[in-house]
Formats: sequence, C-alpha cells, structure tokens
Amino acid sequence: MKQQFKAIIVDDDHSSRNILQKFLEIDNKVIVVASENNTTSAMMAFERFIPDVIFLDINMPVEDGLKFAQKLRLLDSDVQIIFTTAYSNYAASAFSLKPLDYLVKPFGLSEVFDVLTKIENYFDEREKLKVEQRIWCAVNPEKFKFKTKKGYQFVSINEIFYFKVFGSITEMYYLNGEKERVLYNLSKLYDEIKPLNFFRINRSVIVNLNYLERIENRAYICVLKCNNKEYFFPISRLFLRYFEDIKSIKLG
Repeated sequence: MKQQFKAIIVDDDHSSRNILQKFLEIDNKVIVVASENNTTSAMMAFERFIPDVIFLDINMPVEDGLKFAQKLRLLDSDVQIIFTTAYSNYAASAFSLKPLDYLVKPFGLSEVFDVLTKIENYFDEREKLKVEQRIWCAVNPEKFKFKTKKGYQFVSINEIFYFKVFGSITEMYYLNGEKERVLYNLSKLYDEIKPLNFFRINRSVIVNLNYLERIENRAYICVLKCNNKEYFFPISRLFLRYFEDIKSIKLG
C-alpha cells in the first residue's frame, strides 16, 4: 500500500499505548492520529479523524472494547478493528464484531508487523475492487452491476431511489416503488457507489442525491422527492457533518 493509513489506539494502560504506537510508526505506514485511555474520548477522536483502523483493548473500565466496537459497527463505518487483549480465548461476541485481527498481550514487533501486513493487504484488495468497478463504469457508464441471489442485476443509476439495511439484508429501492435484495453490506456498497452521486445519511440508508430535496438541520431530517412525493429519512449528526462539507451536487 503506497499511502499511509490513519490509526487510533484505545487502551487504558499508558505504557501499552506507547509501546504499540512506537511499533506501529517504525515502518512509516501508519499515522497514529489519537491515543486514548477511554472510549468516550476515543469516540470524539473517531468522529474527528475518521481513522482507517482502531487498535482497541477489550478489557477496560467503565466501557469495555467490545461495547465500544458494537457502537462503531452500528455506525457501520469502514473502520477496521484490531482487538488487543491479554486473553487468547476471545469471547464469541468479539468474533461477531468481525475484527480484522487480534494482538495478544504481551506482543512483540513481529506480531505487530504481521497485523500491519494484514491491514495493508485488506486495503490493497479493497482498492482493487474499486478500480475494477471504475473500469466497469467507464465501459458501461449507463448501468451499474449489482450482485443478487440469482446472479447479477444491471441497473441504471437514475432508476435507484435509495438503499436500506434491515439487519443483515440490504435492499435496493427503485423509483417505481419496487425493491430488490442485493448481496452487499452497506459499507462495501457505499464504497463502490459513492462516486456515482450517492450519499450515506445514517447507519442504514444510502440515498441517490439526484432526488435530494432538502436537509432540515434542526430536526436531523433528509428529504427526498420522487414523483411529486416527499420521503423523510433521519440523518445522523456524524453524516450531517460530512454533508456540510459538500459545496454542490452534480445531478444526472
């Protein structure tokens, strides 16, 4: 991976944070943008820096790493989680949060480098998928390819109204009111369609900006309009902040 990636370390033990940061920054692939001793300050750092990866201690007072990881997954962010723990027998709940890897304390430089290699491979693979999709879009600019249970569905971007997640199911809603299940998690899907004028407004909804009517800041409401009918969706504080950085929207 040619570019550096941003990391946050969350651990209530000061020496553990310092050791990990020194190991991470040895080969210059990682920029540690924040090192926090509790999850409250870690969440503020997350919202400020939007890191690529979080090194997260499981056993911490007040709120442990598993509960904090659940909050991150509810945000459905693209951040990759590396659990750090003194226990090799991870709880089943830790596996369900789909971390990229684990570091078992006490760890050495070789273990950290192994994790860095896995992180690097992950982001390289994700970039390859983006490139493949961009190539497809360049060859077929009118339609986008979506994986479904039956195979692949080829859809004009302007036919799509929004996407919504229900548990592990992602549904694509068309302008005509029909819907179809697509085999993507929301984070991966958003990664691929964001350049095509889509925007994520909360943890479970991605909207087509071609049909955006307005944002109601005080009420945290996003309003879409289709066939002279308005549709209302909640917009989270985090994604509203991203939206405020948009200067204009290219339609069509």
